[in-house]
Amino acid sequence: FASAKGEFVGILDDDVVLPETWTEHMLAEFAREPETTAVLSPKVVEPQMPDWYKDSPLVNTPRYMATFRGCASLARHAAIRQCGYYDARFYIFGNERDLTTRLLNAGYRVKMVPSIEVFHKAPFGMRHGARSLYYHVRNFWLWAFKYVPWLTVLAFPFKFLRKGLGAGNKGGGKTKDGGEVADAVGTIGLFDN
Repeated sequence: FASAKGEFVGILDDDVVLPETWTEHMLAEFAREPETTAVLSPKVVEPQMPDWYKDSPLVNTPRYMATFRGCASLARHAAIRQCGYYDARFYIFGNERDLTTRLLNAGYRVKMVPSIEVFHKAPFGMRHGARSLYYHVRNFWLWAFKYVPWLTVLAFPFKFLRKGLGAGNKGGGKTKDGGEVADAVGTIGLFDN
């Protein structure tokens, strides 16, 4: 990030496929947003993404969010520079949520723009395996201890277990009617893992 020279910085994974119009459409979307919008995140389609998620009205409605997808977003360089870029301690997972928290605390916003769609080659949901589970859990707690009041942090394990053990919520975000969706980088797949 620090070596980037432009007004905007693309935050991209090496396994994302962008449409030819990605830059043009993202910049046009930024032109319609106030200066306080720091990051735009497109709709990300991935292999094995279930229709209940991909077709959900929440996934397909533009909205301001508490995080963004780091595989294909565009950011205002000045905003992410002001907020300190990624915290290197968040290696691989959760760095977007951490940066977004600092952006929100500085008065910025993050917006999901589902009219712009990209294809991410990584399978949908949380990757399986010990490494993925370790970094997801460790980085969540690192984020929580940085930003969340202690009483809320202490109550979280109980809320998490209740959510995970609740009826119709085995997938960590999908209710029995398929109506609930997680944030852009939510915990879908965590309970299966």
